[in-house]
Amino acid sequence: MTNSELLSRITARPDIFGGKPIIRDMRVSVELVLSLLTQGVSPEAIVEDYPGLELDDIRACTAYAHAVIAQKTPDQQGIAKVLRSGRSQAVRPPAACRFDVSEVEVIKEEDQLTLRPRGKNWSAWFESDSRGSLPTRREPPLDDQDELC
Repeated sequence: MTNSELLSRITARPDIFGGKPIIRDMRVSVELVLSLLTQGVSPEAIVEDYPGLELDDIRACTAYAHAVIAQKTPDQQGIAKVLRSGRSQAVRPPAACRFDVSEVEVIKEEDQLTLRPRGKNWSAWFESDSRGSLPTRREPPLDDQDELC
């Protein structure tokens, strides 16, 4: 199984553990698996104790930890913050996943949402130099009102 295939097993849902990375939408967090591994529990024992887990899920957790440490986390693995104000919502993606446009298209397929720059296609974005000019540091907002814009 490729690294990309392993990482696709790691998901995040705001309704499960507050959006922390989990394994295949199950209520088993990457954090728990990594903690068990550091305590010396074997991958086989973890799979035995948690029905539904597979050895590739354990490998996926270590691949995810490596990607985070190496700062090579794929865009789909970034955790976005959902901000709520009354009935409105805003999504703040991680700095490495931010767009350089003011509007994005939202595509819903079953229970998945995809965001893409409005009026642009992904090929143009990947070929542009804008990816390299992303800020390396984010200043805190001046007040809560700025955060919702």
